[in-house]
Amino acid sequence: MNNDLEESLGEESRKQIPEKSWKKKLWGTENPWSILWLNSLIVLASLMLYGVMTQGFFPSDQYSGATQPILWIVCIGGSVAYYWAYAKGKIKFKEEQKKIKPFALLMVPSIFYFTVFFSTIGLGRTYTEILGKPAQRAVTVKIKKHPKANEECLESEELGTGTFIRLCIQREDYLKIKDGDTLFTSGKESWFGYVFQKYREPR
Repeated sequence: MNNDLEESLGEESRKQIPEKSWKKKLWGTENPWSILWLNSLIVLASLMLYGVMTQGFFPSDQYSGATQPILWIVCIGGSVAYYWAYAKGKIKFKEEQKKIKPFALLMVPSIFYFTVFFSTIGLGRTYTEILGKPAQRAVTVKIKKHPKANEECLESEELGTGTFIRLCIQREDYLKIKDGDTLFTSGKESWFGYVFQKYREPR
């Protein structure tokens, strides 16, 4: 009798517990705005990581010009919002984090800037690789002044130069290159820029 009663009570309690929806299981919430925010963060993080890891993408002047204001707006606006929240006590550091607090606060503008910067690189390259048109460019190259160890990368005024803008080739070809040589490159091109994929060494 007692066993039957316990079983019936157990079945009744199981019926009263609502089953989690797939949204709740996947995102931990059913709020559409929270889900949109989480998805946006995932996309942003993916673009940023791709931008960090990628090389051979050369942003166009139009794309660089369009993204620069956005970079500075996010950098300045995000930093001001973060420091305001910190001053109001909305952001707090744990006791074990107190030692890195000055460094962390100092790095806030750089974190905002490079997060958006690498995201724009990732976005531009992704679009160009998928929807860009085949293109070829003959560029004048020169050896980088301060190459990193084991880095066979060149500079090109036609494609643009910069710390994160690299035209990297095979080491055996790199050793043959001289300043002023013309390198014949091929890849894909769009409004966002040019993706370098292949090259033919100078003859």
